[in-house]
Amino acid sequence: MKTSSIWLLTTLLCIIISCKEKKQPLPLVEAPVVVEKDTLPEDEPVVEIKEEVKPIRHEVQNYFLIAGCFEYKENADKLCNKLQKEGYDSKIITYFENLYLVSYDGFPTRKEGLQALKEIRKEKGKEKTWLYKSEY
Repeated sequence: MKTSSIWLLTTLLCIIISCKEKKQPLPLVEAPVVVEKDTLPEDEPVVEIKEEVKPIRHEVQNYFLIAGCFEYKENADKLCNKLQKEGYDSKIITYFENLYLVSYDGFPTRKEGLQALKEIRKEKGKEKTWLYKSEY
């Protein structure tokens, strides 16, 4: 009986010891590289690059240079995509119920619109461009 009690206690002790959590090794983390100013060569100047920030204008565009007028939206979409690929800020403007105006660009004032109209009419194939005043 003594041997069986010793055997039972030893088995229980082994089970308890084996149930403890094993410590996991910590993952390796690389230390950041620090460069001090003194370690840079003195004969090379440090150049700072500054980007020019252009102000964003949130002006309402009331005047538009119109490139074409279409009854079907698919045709207006085709011209609008073509003009955007050419670099224009082209938009589709709904006109009445069933017409779609395709613009080259929009302008906040009539003066700017007329000036742009003069310039664009000088280009070949754009002689029939006209200025539209939006009611919005």
